[in-house]
This record gives sequence, structure tokens and C-alpha cells, in this order.
Amino acid sequence: MAKLIFKYGVMNSGKTTTLLMITRNYEDNKKTVLIGKPMIDTKCGDSLQSRLNNNTFIRKCDFIIDNDFDFNKLVTGKKIDVIMIDEAHFLNKSQVKKIANLVHEKNIPVICFGLKVDFRGEPFEGSSYLFALANRVEEIGVKAICSCGSIANMNLLSVNKKNIFDGEQVVIDNDSKVEYTPVCLNCYLNKKSEAQLENKKND
Repeated sequence: MAKLIFKYGVMNSGKTTTLLMITRNYEDNKKTVLIGKPMIDTKCGDSLQSRLNNNTFIRKCDFIIDNDFDFNKLVTGKKIDVIMIDEAHFLNKSQVKKIANLVHEKNIPVICFGLKVDFRGEPFEGSSYLFALANRVEEIGVKAICSCGSIANMNLLSVNKKNIFDGEQVVIDNDSKVEYTPVCLNCYLNKKSEAQLENKKND
């Protein structure tokens, strides 16, 4: 039976790189792969972008998921061996359930890649339902390292070099002023405390 798999990690843990490596492996074995991402992810337009060893790899998506996306139509009349979805944390509850049904009804494996929590330390809706419904959940094998040397498990957002801990959940890092840094929980909480103290001084 096909499975719904969720592979998660922090920023810079190699999620998109892993997706592209798995895709290459399938395609080298003459398998048909469809790659997609949610429409809300505007970074790199209708493509995926991965950076590895100062090299940039770009792969055009086969489909973009909007609110009315029809997953059944995507696969009807086609021989699909696997579906890959990047930035899956941006999916909503309904979309994750449709993907789970697709796996069950069409017997097509789907592998989703995404973050577990946002820069505020809050879970994404898509990730929460992938954790709930996926047949298998795996942390990305490449562990991002915090500047202190610990394993990173949080995503620190900075805008114009200022650390941000509140605001809208979705902040796409396609702007040079927006930067995400993988950090450990201890450093994340320390930086959050520093920001709160600084805000109090400025009040």
C-alpha cells in the first residue's frame, strides 16, 4: 500500500535538496514523479530552488496547489509513481485531508517536505495535520546546527537584521531584507528575551 510521508526540518536543513535527490533517484529508475508546492510560496515563482555548496539547483513544478486544487484530476488517466510536495507546511487542513485520501484511493505515494513550526514557535496548520495523518513522519537526516553548536530545532526570523517574534505567520524569504536562521530552543528563547527587553526600553 502507498504511504503519505512527511519529512520535516528547520530552515537550511536540506528539505528541498532532499526532495530533488529523491526525485533524481526515482527518475534514474524510470519512474514518473510529479513535483508541486502551495501557491502561497512565491519564492522562485513556479519552481523549486535548492542551494548546495554554493550551487543553485532549480526545478520547475509540475503543479501549483491553490485553494481549489483538484488532486484527483492531477492523476486521472496518468501512471504516476510518486508525488513530491515542497513547502507542505503551507497546506491547509482540507488540502492535507485530500492528499491523504488520494494516497488511500489511488494508491500513489506522496512525500511532503516542510517546517514543523514558524518563527513564533507556533505550529503550521499543514504540518499539524501531516503529523496527524501521515503514515510516516521523519526528521530530515541533515541536522542544521545553531551558532552555539547545538542541533537547531527553531526558525529565527530577522528583517533588516532585527529579530522578529510576532506578526503574520507567512513571511517568504525571497526578499534580501528577510532572513531565516536555524537556532536551538535555548538560543531562540534567549534572543526572544533580549528583544522583549529592548522593546520595553523603547516604550
